[in-house]
Amino acid sequence: MSKSMGNVVDPHDMLDKYSVDTFRWYLCKESPYGTELSFSEESLRTMHNADLCDTLGNLVHRATNLCDKFCAGTVPDVPSPPTCPIDFSSIRSCFMEKLSKYELDAGASLAMAAFRDVNGYLTLAAPWHLKGEEHEEQRQIIVRAVLESVYALAHLLIPYIPQGAEKIFEKLSTKPLPLIALKADLRNLIHGTKIHVGEVLYPKLSSDEETTEQKKNVDFAELQARKKMEKERQQEASKAALAVAEGSDDQSDFTKLDIRVGQIVKAWYHEEADKLFCEEIDVGEEQPRQIASGLRNFYTLEEFQSMKVLVVCNLKASKIVGFTSNGMVLAAKSADGSKVELIKPPDSSKVGERVFIKGLEGAHYSAAQVKKRKVMESVASKMKTGEGGIAYWDGNVIMTSEGACAAASLVDAPIS
Repeated sequence: MSKSMGNVVDPHDMLDKYSVDTFRWYLCKESPYGTELSFSEESLRTMHNADLCDTLGNLVHRATNLCDKFCAGTVPDVPSPPTCPIDFSSIRSCFMEKLSKYELDAGASLAMAAFRDVNGYLTLAAPWHLKGEEHEEQRQIIVRAVLESVYALAHLLIPYIPQGAEKIFEKLSTKPLPLIALKADLRNLIHGTKIHVGEVLYPKLSSDEETTEQKKNVDFAELQARKKMEKERQQEASKAALAVAEGSDDQSDFTKLDIRVGQIVKAWYHEEADKLFCEEIDVGEEQPRQIASGLRNFYTLEEFQSMKVLVVCNLKASKIVGFTSNGMVLAAKSADGSKVELIKPPDSSKVGERVFIKGLEGAHYSAAQVKKRKVMESVASKMKTGEGGIAYWDGNVIMTSEGACAAASLVDAPIS
């Protein structure tokens, strides 16, 4: 690099565009320590996407999701598999030797190759293909083996990507140990430890041109979709108003509620009420709705982030300890009140979609009519969970176009 040639790369400029983890990973892995580096932003983005997103981030997200699905979100108490996903003792010895010689690029490559091996193990073991209760323990054995491998290998990333490594330890609710103190048989996690899914470790990187083009396409498509959805809602509201004005009593109470798929985009603690979360929830409108929920004793903030929920949207806004709440999320509650679980739509459900019951039709009422006719109270009196936590109203499954909505585990619990 030379100032006269105008090709100097300022690290501060790079850190304004890219995370410190991405920059460190590229500098350490791209060339042997102490030699010249042919710096390229395109190469930096490619390495970030391949290593930190496709290999590391993908594995961590798959492992934590599978733990949530097959192990109730905790480290299961199961034996080790016949063959571990990796030979950690050999990997650790080789890694320590590389770093003792300042072979940072070799150490980084060794660590990422090990993560790829764990990805391969998970793909071949395919616990999602092991159906039925008879395979429950085998599914959990595979999941724990992967979690244990991720935990041990995350220690190799501390010198390179300290922020990402810390996030992994937080997801596994387990602090790092000295590298030599780790058990080589990959039994370092304590069974019953809570595992958090949360957000992906690293988002994909695009060039400036790609980002601009993608944003144009997304903004235009989203604008068109929201306009169409809003038009349909207005038409439904007009039909509802007409039906009410005509005094029609034939419509099912359930269809008088506007219950939509929402996605939590932001959540925080209420400043004064120790049982309340405050949320911004995208329900397919131009702006997210602000809603308060008394769920702080049952969920963490991290669990709330990006979660899809069911939102009753045609309720009158209400003040809750000084916070204006514009709607309500649906949840099931155990008989003794010790457990509350959100009713969730299938993960693939579209944000803003109105839930339905097969065979029932009707436009939703206005917020004023819902309050006047006590529609919410009437509907809630017939909502409960059934087998598998599936949500029912008056014996009928509450659905989106992607399938049934459900609580995580509560059965025969009222929904409100």
